[in-house]
Amino acid sequence: MTTETNLSRTSLIRLFTGVRNIVANQKQIEKLKGERFNIFRILNMERDETAAHTPFLANLLNPAGSHDMGAVFLRHFVETVRTDKMDHLAGFDWNSARVIPNYYIGPVVTTDGQESGGYLDIYIKDGRERSITLENKIDPHTEQKKQVVRYHNFNSARNTVLYLTPEGSEPSSYSRGSLEPGTHFFLVSYKEHITEWLSRCLREAADKPILRETIKQYIVLIKRITMTTDDQLQQQLTETLMAHFEEAAWVVNNFNKAKFELLANLRREVVARLTPVLGKGYKVSEGVPVTQKYAQVWIEFDGLQHYPLCFGIESFNGEGNFGGRLYVGMFNQDGKENSFTKEQGGRAKWWYQERYITLDGADVFFSDNALLVKLVDPATRQLLINRIIEETKAFVDEYEPVLKKHLGLLAQVVEG
Repeated sequence: MTTETNLSRTSLIRLFTGVRNIVANQKQIEKLKGERFNIFRILNMERDETAAHTPFLANLLNPAGSHDMGAVFLRHFVETVRTDKMDHLAGFDWNSARVIPNYYIGPVVTTDGQESGGYLDIYIKDGRERSITLENKIDPHTEQKKQVVRYHNFNSARNTVLYLTPEGSEPSSYSRGSLEPGTHFFLVSYKEHITEWLSRCLREAADKPILRETIKQYIVLIKRITMTTDDQLQQQLTETLMAHFEEAAWVVNNFNKAKFELLANLRREVVARLTPVLGKGYKVSEGVPVTQKYAQVWIEFDGLQHYPLCFGIESFNGEGNFGGRLYVGMFNQDGKENSFTKEQGGRAKWWYQERYITLDGADVFFSDNALLVKLVDPATRQLLINRIIEETKAFVDEYEPVLKKHLGLLAQVVEG
């Protein structure tokens, strides 16, 4: 073993020891402050964009909200996010503003040059018809076709589109088309902008204990989602990383490899365990690699793999449908209409009757680093695998007659 290797190993140990101590201090502070009790997490709404994050933000922004603080929160928000390029926000009249969550702007049209329609997560309009569209993506991977383009085109002469994600990430070209951030729409983040705005709101609500403490709990939730800590510990962490910068960079570059190996091993065991549980009538196999979006487990009827209907579990990658949740469902492989989709009603789609898989009462997101930390523990990993097996077996037993009936009908069509 060379001296260089010894030094590298020693530096890595020092880096990990320093970070471990900071994490331990953070947990101790959370315990002393009572921050482990969080109403959003208890009610399994930690990553629920529709039922938790958007309504909460909309109510705080609304001058007529139940906080009874008038337009002060909205004013702080505009002042926090505004840049010199946001021309439409100059002189925005927050006192006359109306805040409407889930605002419908017409049927979706994605034809080039005619993009329009959809539901705006939060729409804010003042008395002078200037508006703010806040597109909330607590899970940035749930994009819709030309979504940012459609929202940009609505009231375009006076509208400012804000694209909100935990880290301030950009939408893909699938959503934004050829539009550019900083020009046609603007990136805002929970980590920076929302945390700063809520800190301002907190000061305004100093003499309103219930409102104040609820905002505090939401700030704690955001810090958990974005994996940030208080300023003092953040500075300690920065100093530790700077002192071992090369080693920290090496860890960052190899983190995803370790993460995907953990998920690949978990999925492999799910396949191995499901095969005997479901029996000889099924063929259980892995889908695309866990490094890719939608990484699945496929459960097909043995001998009928060339027909479009089967069962599936996704996403073992943490990115995919339904915000990247892990779920089991019935899969229509080509997304086209057939006897099964007609019976289910509505337009043909890929997934049906999807059922989310939970651990300790919370939906499973493999994009959640806090969950991955737990899954390093073999006992917790086995607990989740057991849940996946149990939920999948129950789902397959329930819907097996449905798929078999339609597979038989499809076979008759092919043979006919």
